[in-house]
Amino acid sequence: MIQLNHNRIVPEEPLLLNVAMKLDPTRTTTLRKNFIVEMERRINNIKKLITYSIVDNDCFGLSRPQQTNFQFNAKMTPAGQGQFAFPRDKAKIEGFMRWLREQQQRENGPLEVIIRPGTITGIESPWTDTFILPAYSQGIKRSRQELHKQSKDIPLIGNDAEIAAMIRGPVHANTVGVVFTRTFTGLVGITAEMDMQISRIISEGLINGENPLTIANTLVNGVSNELGYKAVGTYTKAIQRARALARTEVIRAHHLANIAEYEQWGAIGVNVEAEWGLGSEPCTHCQRMAAQGPYTLKEIKSKIPLHPNCVCVAIPVLTN
Repeated sequence: MIQLNHNRIVPEEPLLLNVAMKLDPTRTTTLRKNFIVEMERRINNIKKLITYSIVDNDCFGLSRPQQTNFQFNAKMTPAGQGQFAFPRDKAKIEGFMRWLREQQQRENGPLEVIIRPGTITGIESPWTDTFILPAYSQGIKRSRQELHKQSKDIPLIGNDAEIAAMIRGPVHANTVGVVFTRTFTGLVGITAEMDMQISRIISEGLINGENPLTIANTLVNGVSNELGYKAVGTYTKAIQRARALARTEVIRAHHLANIAEYEQWGAIGVNVEAEWGLGSEPCTHCQRMAAQGPYTLKEIKSKIPLHPNCVCVAIPVLTN
């Protein structure tokens, strides 16, 4: 194992730090917020579409259609009136879930696949890549700045075109591809769990003879279980998990870009700069991680982000 000098390297910076930089040294705050907003919007599109299909269109043929006044995305197709009014409940559920999975992959759905900006025409990728790519790019830029502080022989990044070329090159292409896949796979898992809950609640509603509005309200608001407490609504739980995914994967992309650059320029390890959060000090866990450095590049690769709101950054160590 590489032996590191435990004299902490402190980046050159003014005595009075910019508050925003102390709160988020990765400079990805706006990106993470926008990613979360987009996650919520796409899941809410599904919520509105399902409610409209069950209540307004009475797709199961349970009663007369009612009006919710929900506006759903025009690219998605609501289930028609009586579309799943089959004699058997099993057939109703299977037909509904097939329709739902198709809608989730439509434009503005949570599992949409699009043409990623900046790629060769015809190459499709998940919509989540449009947030991971700039996070990774910011990581490359930030890491080069940190390397340049310690060695003026290491050049700064000239422009965005240079970063784009680097991402397509051998050092970064595989790593950014792994992060792309990891993020979308995580969202697929969240959507699959949401679908299981939707299927269960609709099934129980049909068995119990509930009307469409009751079934829809249960999906949105949750149900009281046998222990008597209020369970989190299906969509609320999915949104909570999606928020955490957006936060962690943006920071992970930024961090892995850092490490890939450090490896390329011969860094022997890193120290950790802990984020400051909303208080006057970093969180206890991040402080402990920072205090236990320095780390080898292999050791630090999986440690950041340490938690969903973590914005810690790795600072390179070039020499003993």
